[in-house]
Amino acid sequence: MSRPAVAFLILAHRGPEQLGRQARRLLSPRSSIYLHIDRKTQPALFSAIRAALPEHPHLHLLDRMSTPWASWNTVEAYLRGLQRILDEPEPPEHIVLFSGQDYLLRPVERIVDFLEPYAGQTFAATWPMPSDVYGPDGGMWRIRYWHTPIRRRRFRIPLPRPYPAGVRPYGGSAFMVLDRATAQSILDYTREHPEVPRFHHHVWAVDEHYLQTALNNCERSGVVIGEHLWHMEWTLGAAHPHTFTLDDFERLADSARNSSEAGGVSRAKLFARKFHDEVDSRILDRIDEELLSA
Repeated sequence: MSRPAVAFLILAHRGPEQLGRQARRLLSPRSSIYLHIDRKTQPALFSAIRAALPEHPHLHLLDRMSTPWASWNTVEAYLRGLQRILDEPEPPEHIVLFSGQDYLLRPVERIVDFLEPYAGQTFAATWPMPSDVYGPDGGMWRIRYWHTPIRRRRFRIPLPRPYPAGVRPYGGSAFMVLDRATAQSILDYTREHPEVPRFHHHVWAVDEHYLQTALNNCERSGVVIGEHLWHMEWTLGAAHPHTFTLDDFERLADSARNSSEAGGVSRAKLFARKFHDEVDSRILDRIDEELLSA
């Protein structure tokens, strides 16, 4: 079997059937999966997830850690996953940061073909802070104050903290496609500048800030293509993106075929977020039948 050119690094905590469906669509001779399941997932549910996953030599289960909502551990799980992938004898050229509620809008072979000409380049939607994306104060309150999540609620100490000297803060999507050299550069930056990850342990919504900051402050910042390859839809003021149903299919299909600004500008969307099969599995059925079976 050939060396995978693309690895999907997935963080998940639920949805056995949805994860099984996702895995079957993502795996191929040219692609692989590195799957992290939250350590807090109950044993019965974890067993159901294991049972739903296909047997495949390119499917790897990662060592588990607790990844509470909005916590540093979500970033730490991605960092550990990146290191695990880069430790392979022949690491893939691209690593896709994914979640269990993402799904493809194009067949995985077409995704690999799309990325192939961009060896040594990264796709990521990021922006310097402060940013109008985050409303009043440009979102600097997320960074300036010490935060921690407690039972899915935000707790903060309203005393400003000095940001690490010489570092420009960034925000952006948690979902990106990293080339191999840039993934290594992010890990190197994290190791060489321990004050930056240490500070970000208590940044709010840190998955929207740390990797983006490391990416834009490391030596590989010049290889970033500022396109977001995920179709996402947000309602003003909402804490989470829209969950797609069958009624949304035509918009998703259009994004898969044409340039789109849904969730950030890109020449076309390869993926979409988010889906929940207990809300509506019919949208996944139709994507499978009409977009992924060609």
